[in-house]
Amino acid sequence: MSIISAIVDRRVGYKKGEELASRTSRSRALRRPSEGQAAAAQSRRQQSRLAPARSDDRWGALIVSPCLVRQVVYKGETVSFDWDWDEGKRYRNVDASSVVALKANGEEVVRGDRGSKPGAPRTTGCLRGAASGRIERCPASGPHLRMQPLPLGLPSSQCYSLRMNESPETPESTPCDETGEVPERALRIYARLWQFETWLRRMVYVELRALLGNNWSKSIQPNAKAFENDKYLKHMPTPEMNALSYAPLSQLTKLVGENWQCFEPYLPPQPLWDAKLAEIAQIRHRIAHFRVGHADDHPRLLQFLRDIDKGFWTFCTSYNDADPILPQSDDPVTLHFLPLDPLPWSEIEPRKWARIGHVDRSAVVGMTVQVLTRPWAAQTNRVDGTVGHLYDFALIVHDDRKFDYGRLLEATRRLHPNVVHICLDSFENALRVTIPAVLGSAEVIALMDELLERARSNVGRSRNPVASNAEWTAAEWPEYVLGPKDALTFLAPDMPCRFFNV
Repeated sequence: MSIISAIVDRRVGYKKGEELASRTSRSRALRRPSEGQAAAAQSRRQQSRLAPARSDDRWGALIVSPCLVRQVVYKGETVSFDWDWDEGKRYRNVDASSVVALKANGEEVVRGDRGSKPGAPRTTGCLRGAASGRIERCPASGPHLRMQPLPLGLPSSQCYSLRMNESPETPESTPCDETGEVPERALRIYARLWQFETWLRRMVYVELRALLGNNWSKSIQPNAKAFENDKYLKHMPTPEMNALSYAPLSQLTKLVGENWQCFEPYLPPQPLWDAKLAEIAQIRHRIAHFRVGHADDHPRLLQFLRDIDKGFWTFCTSYNDADPILPQSDDPVTLHFLPLDPLPWSEIEPRKWARIGHVDRSAVVGMTVQVLTRPWAAQTNRVDGTVGHLYDFALIVHDDRKFDYGRLLEATRRLHPNVVHICLDSFENALRVTIPAVLGSAEVIALMDELLERARSNVGRSRNPVASNAEWTAAEWPEYVLGPKDALTFLAPDMPCRFFNV
């Protein structure tokens, strides 16, 4: 019978099957076929070598039983096995007794069906001819072997790269598996454009809120038709409510240009930024209208992301770099909420401060107040009513209590237009709220007093059994609600990284 060789690994690659032909001769000799079987196998080999490749010769996925994966094939090994057509000539069935593994040191291990319990049904895998390359899941439990689709025209004796999935509930799949006819370059370009544009929206939103407060969107030309059409489809709702989510890239870049002082710390010099954006906008236009584009579109886009990577990292980390106002009595907002601070700041020496005290665990909700100064704004202790600053409130529950985020968000919905972000915590015992200081201390205090009252009413010692976790809750709300996995909630200046992973 024909020999199929494969590498069990997490990476994608091909290895010529001929390299294993001599190594598998001994394993095939262990089970000598009858004369009729040998003749049929020889005929199939000749046909597979001489027949031209057809689209239905493209093998999509290798499905092997959990028993075979656990007992016979292990990660990092090269394996060979015999196969035969089923009665309908639709599937290629693996002969489990013929499996031979080749270790990294070149040693052959004949495993076959060894290790199976006596009387257990013989298990085989199958190669299903799926032109789309979609992965089909074995009905039994256990890990799966996955095969990448071959380009058309390769012989059936070609080797295949395999991947071991971690869980049968979530079989590995990539966009290329689902859209085999779409150029991979187009998918990669679209993914990178998604990264860039969504983070540019967030940057514009935060900086304009810090600059203009609740008037941040007045200079945005509303795309009412797109918004109304999106919300009209009530059977397939989306959470987006931000005007920037419906604004084209040209309007985003216009806002950046009109308020350049707010974005200068993050971006290249403005003439270079404008020139680069002209190229990116054209690449985006090509992808949006399903054109193949230029061969250098993807490399050019990657280089653009490298150029702005540090700037976007600076933007994100500056949002998690709050400072206390010292002394806390200098600001009317921090002074108002000072009794709620579990560990208030104390001056232990002239101009030296430390948190000193004892946390009162009987208090239902505690609160700390700090200030986020945007990189383009001046540092000051008097931020009441000033531009470029955000009050950063952290609500903390004590004594193993938890917030009911879903009910709390519903109870405070009318306050949400005044906040920049509401950040949820994975342990559900903290809530972070950012508010523009330009609103003025009176409005900020009134807003947080009401939010604090609602928070005390939505705290319990046991978790709501029907409530979603924090990440799912955030996904159900508009853009201003952030889950614990969002980089804007945790990435700090002491966490260097490549922001766009380029």
